[in-house]
Amino acid sequence: MHEALASCHANASCIDSICLDYSSFDNRYVYQQKGLGPIKESTLLVLDPSSSAVVHSTGRNLFYLPHGLSIDKNGNYWVTDVALHQVFKLASHGVESPLLTLGRAFQPGSDRNHFCQPTDVAVDPATGNVYVSDGYCNSRIIQFSPNGIFITQWGEETVLSQAKPGQFNIPHSLTMVSDFNQLCVADRENGRIQCFKPETGEFVREIRHPSFGKELFAVSYAPGSG
Repeated sequence: MHEALASCHANASCIDSICLDYSSFDNRYVYQQKGLGPIKESTLLVLDPSSSAVVHSTGRNLFYLPHGLSIDKNGNYWVTDVALHQVFKLASHGVESPLLTLGRAFQPGSDRNHFCQPTDVAVDPATGNVYVSDGYCNSRIIQFSPNGIFITQWGEETVLSQAKPGQFNIPHSLTMVSDFNQLCVADRENGRIQCFKPETGEFVREIRHPSFGKELFAVSYAPGSG
């Protein structure tokens, strides 16, 4: 198995894997540094795990602030970009241009056609449906069909100190738990994992643990151990 890595502008500082400074966005979440241009180098590097040699690379001149990276069962790469407010599907080999693009470039929003700094993507291996955590300035999970048609969304912003089920304070990372038909979300600032039925958004369970601390940045599922 190869590893896929994402990189950022070399001349920017990185906080939470986002390369930015305090002037990167205005108060409407519009990216202010388009003049830097996209990252010229290949943003996705596939490495041989035994030798660390780069066996494949892609994503030149496409991303500004790449954030979330996931790989579907067909080996396609799904990447979110918080500056562009978009989600991209890229082929694992060959074609540099995206197979699918969701969202509108540099246009933050909260409707079914726009994101606001989306953080991650998960793809259901059984149905091919796509789930996007959106993200830094929205508090929702959005479900799309395999070809990018909006299906549904759920979630709302945490308004009290005691977060309720289905409320998020930065839904930051996603993982499919197909063995139990669940989509689990790292609810970052609430320091917890929330799991839902992926087809309906129905809340299933919450996972908290003292070792999580106050913030939980990522979640993943290991089928071998459950």
